[in-house]
Amino acid sequence: MFSTVQIQNDLIRVLLIEDDINIQTMLKTLLRTKIVEIHPRIEGLKTIVSTFDPHVILLDFMLEDGNAIEALTSIQPFIKKSIPIVFTAYQIPSSLQTQLYFLGVMNILMKPSSISTIESIIENYYEVSLKYRN
Repeated sequence: MFSTVQIQNDLIRVLLIEDDINIQTMLKTLLRTKIVEIHPRIEGLKTIVSTFDPHVILLDFMLEDGNAIEALTSIQPFIKKSIPIVFTAYQIPSSLQTQLYFLGVMNILMKPSSISTIESIIENYYEVSLKYRN
């Protein structure tokens, strides 16, 4: 039996903003039924977001050239309200959580997380994304 996500005409596009090569490789392999675009830096992120038009963004906190706050600030004018952002980190101070939510993060996922958890979150937010796209 196919889920509603599997019978959609186009595949789920996931933008993974992550600089750890091991995590990039693992997620690209494990999310093989989705189109996964990987970008490790803040530089060039606006172009990737606007051209790739992701359904879901997975964003790590620390990147090669900055942090998630800087990344979110740089892409804020370019993201649609329908693109759910899922923030990933090993740990995060509670004071930072509120700031992330105000910048558009919809969920905070702590590392390490199981692939079933990650896939479930991506599929749920994909449905949200489709509902509010133009």
